[in-house]
Amino acid sequence: MTVNLKSVTVAITALALASGTALAQDAGWVGTASYKSGSGSVSAGFRMNDSMLRLDERDVRSGKSFVVLLDFQAQTTTRFPTGPLAADQKLAVTRSGVSFPRVDQYSSEIGIKSVAGQSCNLFSVLTQTAYGSLEEYSVCETAEGAILLVTEQNGDTLFEVSSIRAQTQPPFVFQVPADYQIVEANTELAVTSEDEDRSALDEAKDRMKDSTMDEVENRVDRERSEVVDKVLGSIFGN
Repeated sequence: MTVNLKSVTVAITALALASGTALAQDAGWVGTASYKSGSGSVSAGFRMNDSMLRLDERDVRSGKSFVVLLDFQAQTTTRFPTGPLAADQKLAVTRSGVSFPRVDQYSSEIGIKSVAGQSCNLFSVLTQTAYGSLEEYSVCETAEGAILLVTEQNGDTLFEVSSIRAQTQPPFVFQVPADYQIVEANTELAVTSEDEDRSALDEAKDRMKDSTMDEVENRVDRERSEVVDKVLGSIFGN
């Protein structure tokens, strides 16, 4: 996030931070970050522990707020809207087979960086996608296991923390609200950029032209959630 790598996030033991304030061991973390989406990046608040990452974001086009939950162990992402919603809009779309690049016993240490005022050990991490291709990433984790930076082999930044502090995270932070319906993502929408995202949604609207306006809005929201989950899954090593 002696090199003794363990657990799902594989914390690195007892390394003094070169700068900034040390993060408490096993406390969980909260802060702000950005992640790659299409040709740009999305800013979000985040909460993290040793097995889960929560991103709280606001869509600038629609003005709506969303949560993305990434489960490192189950290898799933789940995305759902927040705020005042009608019952039929309380949908959480989950996608399986999403692997976040993680430091493990096969990773090689390649240096030390400072990110958001914290020192982190930089590792080269090799992953295999669901389609069988190999991808290499650089992952920077603190001694306590907090992930601060993930970059692609070509140097593009996939995930980067801009501020972080230790804070114990209650379990509900990483759970879908009880009155939401959880649905499996439709894998037919393969979107790799924001322009394609908008195009796919336009096509979805055309297909639904005979539906009522309420049905259109509800279905487009669901398809957009699936599109963003697909993008998030692809950038995090799947």
